[in-house]
Amino acid sequence: MHGHRRSVASRLQRFIWGSMRLSVCQQPFCRLTAQRRVMRVYGPWIERIVASRPDLVLMAVSARGADRLEALGLKVAAFEPQNRAGAERALYAVQALLGGGAERLQALLREIDAGVQAAGRSLPPDRRAWRVYMEVGSAPHGASEASFLGETLSGMGLANILPARLGPFPRINPEWVLRADPDLMLLIE
Repeated sequence: MHGHRRSVASRLQRFIWGSMRLSVCQQPFCRLTAQRRVMRVYGPWIERIVASRPDLVLMAVSARGADRLEALGLKVAAFEPQNRAGAERALYAVQALLGGGAERLQALLREIDAGVQAAGRSLPPDRRAWRVYMEVGSAPHGASEASFLGETLSGMGLANILPARLGPFPRINPEWVLRADPDLMLLIE
């Protein structure tokens, strides 16, 4: 799966950024193309971002610093997709900002879907119905069925212990997780 993630990440990077100057974040997905770390735990490293002169800065809506970057003359696009549909809308918005063919993005999305389905088919039969808990962040927050991560688990044929009614990324009591007794716990830093 790790190799597939790297492969998809590099194709996504090529699609979105092409030959543009790129500054990237500290998240594992982003490290694949990192020139220089531009994020810190408490927010963006404004000076490094400005010094790298990116054509476009992509940020989470919840991240600090967008106003400052825009005031310094940088083009900023902020997104906070909670589910697959939101992620697709964000990708189409980035594609519109940067130009490029929608066909390439559609092909990438089909490839991601095929990769998720292939990952599900590769699971041994006795693990295909496993109940999974995926923790995202140290708060702890979990990825429910309503999140893009939960939708990915579902696409692989796995069951999420966090129902959609809790929202995409609910704060979860660790004792509740232990009582739910998932077959697999995934922790994302």
